[in-house]
Amino acid sequence: MNDIELLVMISKLYFEEGLTQEKIANKLNITRLRVIEMLKRAKAEGIVRFQITNPQSDYARLQASLIQKYGLREVVIVPSFPHNAAVQRYSLGKAASTLSNKLRLLKLPEDVRELDDLANLPFTTKQDLRDSYPFGRLAVPLSQVVRIHASSGTTGKPTTVGYTRGDLDVWAECAARSLVSAGCFKEDIVQVAYGYGLFTGGLGLHYGAERLGASVIPTSSGNSQRQAMLMADFGTTTICCTPSFALYMIDVLDSMGIDALSLSLKRGVFGAEPWTAAMREQIEKRLGIDAFDIYGLSEVMGPGVSMECIDKSGMHIYEDHFYPEIIDPDTLAPLPPGISQSSLLLSTLSKCHWRSTNGPSLGGGGSVSRALPTAI
Repeated sequence: MNDIELLVMISKLYFEEGLTQEKIANKLNITRLRVIEMLKRAKAEGIVRFQITNPQSDYARLQASLIQKYGLREVVIVPSFPHNAAVQRYSLGKAASTLSNKLRLLKLPEDVRELDDLANLPFTTKQDLRDSYPFGRLAVPLSQVVRIHASSGTTGKPTTVGYTRGDLDVWAECAARSLVSAGCFKEDIVQVAYGYGLFTGGLGLHYGAERLGASVIPTSSGNSQRQAMLMADFGTTTICCTPSFALYMIDVLDSMGIDALSLSLKRGVFGAEPWTAAMREQIEKRLGIDAFDIYGLSEVMGPGVSMECIDKSGMHIYEDHFYPEIIDPDTLAPLPPGISQSSLLLSTLSKCHWRSTNGPSLGGGGSVSRALPTAI
């Protein structure tokens, strides 16, 4: 662990978790003088750059504490989410521990402790959810489900997804992470123009923004002139909607005589439909914002499964909650990255989920479930 990593760790333990200097020294196997030295360094540098792997709604309190405690000029908090097998093994281990008794009864593998062991578990397809409409594959009693979302059902019966209170907590955390990845913080005003209702987009980003501590304007979709008025009057800094709606709103602003570049907008979080690099370029140029791509699906959770960060160099999957695999769509065997004809397989490590394809329940707090959402 280098000095910067040590500084981040000590600051997180001291300010976020409230550990004493002595307890931090024992936890990190270093001297108390080393802890004091690193905390003094924060004060001496005047500008501190901290990385937090799980930003919560109280991250601003950490920021304020650092500034007040050490008289710092500025504190920059940069989200840095875990993308390593160690974190995945930890999450998988917790899930497998919870499931051990159920796995024994179901005669399924009990030694699900490593990532490769996931291949021994069955998975759920969208057709499975359609066939079991509405609640045939819930992994917990319906009495534990506090919210129900569903697809549009354009091809027949919709697929339904149930959420426990714990699921909603995980979802809010992941959505909050996504907003932070785009540079959104507590001081921002977030206008959520995704549809509210059975569609997961609106409520997903709504509770993510609230978890972050930002001010939320729940405009939902449509009513474009009112959207434009509120965007200007309320000082919206972050717009969450589909990219096509963002392009449409540019024309609406023009028709109302509102200069888009004069707005307080800084960024947009766009998803729920495919979009191109050309669309991104047009949105960023005409609105004067940074445009970010967000990914999610109801079958796994909703928006917040993965997200671009401020580097815009690709999507980051939150691997402490979701484990991605690439498989052959015909044989279902694992494939290496870079194969064009393949399918994406997502395993949830923390969300209560459905019964598996073969019928037995893998549900309960902290369960492992595997979903086959789409071809790539």
